[in-house]
Order: sequence, then structure tokens, then C-alpha cells
Amino acid sequence: MPLLCIFLPCFRLIGAILLGGFLSLVSVSASATTCTNTSNGALNDPAIYGKFQNSRQDAGCGSDLSLNYTVTPGTNVSWDGVGGVLRGGLVNQGTLNLHAPVELEGFLENEGTLNLISKDSSAEVNFKGGWVNRGTFSADSIVLHWQEVSRFENGTVELTSVSLKVSGEVQKIGGVLNASSSNLEL
Repeated sequence: MPLLCIFLPCFRLIGAILLGGFLSLVSVSASATTCTNTSNGALNDPAIYGKFQNSRQDAGCGSDLSLNYTVTPGTNVSWDGVGGVLRGGLVNQGTLNLHAPVELEGFLENEGTLNLISKDSSAEVNFKGGWVNRGTFSADSIVLHWQEVSRFENGTVELTSVSLKVSGEVQKIGGVLNASSSNLEL
């Protein structure tokens, strides 16, 4: 028994090393849910989020605006701000029509066609989480608020009769920015 007491601390050390090595091989990862539309329709309509890559999507797609959303190439999606603030990120690879008033807290990546539309020239589209443009972006007769970082990497940004408020950083790396009959507020 006294011999076992001498080796016991050594066994504990070896056990701790083996356990640590095993746990380092096991990766625990948490990924945010992304809702990807499979048909045309409204962003907040659960019916446009069918099976994607042979997998059923999260039951909250279309109703839970804290999730991340992707508009797929070749599709046309619209959103009029119904359901509240979009808190998750948004990647647009198709055509996305935002009908003001709309507020986005997550980061927006435009790689397709993004149209900001309003019947009321005082209605606001607010990009609180920043955004990047790599596609075609057009806004007509709205109040547009860019917060955080707004980055133009390539593509075209067309602003017509827009009241633009900027309270963040604007980076123009490439692409074209056209503004006509628009006001800028810094």
C-alpha cells in the first residue's frame, strides 16, 4: 500500500495529461443559424425557406429576425420592416428590395442587386451594423443612415433624391458612387 501512495500523484498527472489531450481533440463549436431562401417572396415569410442542400432549415426562419439571412442568386426577396429590426446578418446574392422604413442591426453584404424603395421620402433605412457593397445598390427618395463602416469594394451605388446621414466611416476601395439631387449629413 505505501508503494501505491508514492505513485498515486504520478497517475493523477498522467490522467490529467491524457484527459487534456482528449479534450483538445474534441472541438466544440457554435455557429449562428443562417436562413437561406429557396424561392421568391418576403424575407419575413417562413414559406420561402424550404429545404436547402437537402436539409430542413431552422423553424424560426422568416419569423426570428435575430437569425442570419442569405438571399440566393436568381431569387427576388422583399422586406418592408414588418416584424421589427433585423438583428442578424444579411447576405444578398440575388435581388433584395427593402421598402422603407427598415432597420438592420447586423452586418449587410450586398453581392447582388439591392433596391431601397419608399413611397414616403421621409421614411428611413438604417444600416446600424455597417455594410459592404460588391453589387448594384440603388436608393431613391428616402432617408438613408449609414452607421459603423460602409465599404464600397466594387459595383455601383446610385443615390437619387436621398438624404444621406453618415455617422461612421466610409471606405471606397473600388466601384462607382453616383449621387444626384441628394443631401449629405455628417
